[in-house]
Amino acid sequence: MKGRLLRTTQALLQPNRIRVDDGIQFTPIILQTNGVLQGDSYSPTLFVCYLTSLCNRLETEIPQAKSLFYADDMAAFSREPSGIKAILETLCSWSSEFKLQVNAQKTKIMVFRRGGRLPGGLRFEYNDKPLEIVAKYEYLGITLQPTLTFTEHIAKLRGKCAAAISTIPNLQSCSIETAQRIFAMKVQPIVTHNMQTFARRLSAPQLRQLDGPKAMFYKRALSLHSNTSNTFVIMMVRMKTLVDDISDRYAFNPIALAQYHSTCETRVNELMEIMQPPGPAFTSAAWMGSCQKQRHVITRCTVHGFHNHVCTTRNCYNASDSCVCRICGMSAIHRMHVLDCSRGGLALSEFVAACSDT
Repeated sequence: MKGRLLRTTQALLQPNRIRVDDGIQFTPIILQTNGVLQGDSYSPTLFVCYLTSLCNRLETEIPQAKSLFYADDMAAFSREPSGIKAILETLCSWSSEFKLQVNAQKTKIMVFRRGGRLPGGLRFEYNDKPLEIVAKYEYLGITLQPTLTFTEHIAKLRGKCAAAISTIPNLQSCSIETAQRIFAMKVQPIVTHNMQTFARRLSAPQLRQLDGPKAMFYKRALSLHSNTSNTFVIMMVRMKTLVDDISDRYAFNPIALAQYHSTCETRVNELMEIMQPPGPAFTSAAWMGSCQKQRHVITRCTVHGFHNHVCTTRNCYNASDSCVCRICGMSAIHRMHVLDCSRGGLALSEFVAACSDT
């Protein structure tokens, strides 16, 4: 760096004076003499220039190890413990020379392996301070595990999605089309964040878990219990699963994806056999519009037919040959018997029909 660029940089880094406005008054003048200017767009470039000597030193002195930088975060990896120890020693000497501090409490060690216990006596230190060897670590939004299975990461994604869904007000009043757009804007980006880096490592059961947030979202939109079948909810809103929605954008493992589709198909066939007759949500689409105050009647009737309210067996939600209607006394009632039974003033069938038409 020389000439005008050097002089401009020098001028930017000259001691500058600032005052802070706290809304009531200005503070006394503060003289800034250290570091780069906070918020200046040139500051990240200068910081990268500052770290270049560390990158060069690591590459030349420790060729058996690699390092990655993202802003002020550094990740180093090696196939042997000696490589990591050499990096830590070099980093310690460079930081002392260039007057930067490394946060040893936030610096962690992870040993990637297929399984089993760690070798005895394995120890890493930075500046004579021991570093913790962890079983999981979140780096740039991805939770890493020693086996690279990403089970913890998916579980954390589902938790984040649940938190995001809980903040959406009046979701039950939206049309299904509007709800679909809300999901694509607010929830789906949480699931797909950095997915290109680990999509190929996901197993078929993990792909099934990725579908959870979409089913969770529509359960809330349809006022359904959390225990409702995820597959049945997606069938009810006439949509594809989340994995199918994004499979053209991410390189999932072909074998895992084939197993996933086989499991989904089996599950759909099982539900088609169990959920007979299908229910009013499949015979009408009026309930999918906006401001449908009685939508929950249609959706819940479709899921369980209010079978637990008419069956003589207590807390029975799944119809069988042994089920008897407590209202009309009919035996072997099906799951939608509540729509046929009008004895005792039940007459729910007319109410459900009216809700379907409005």
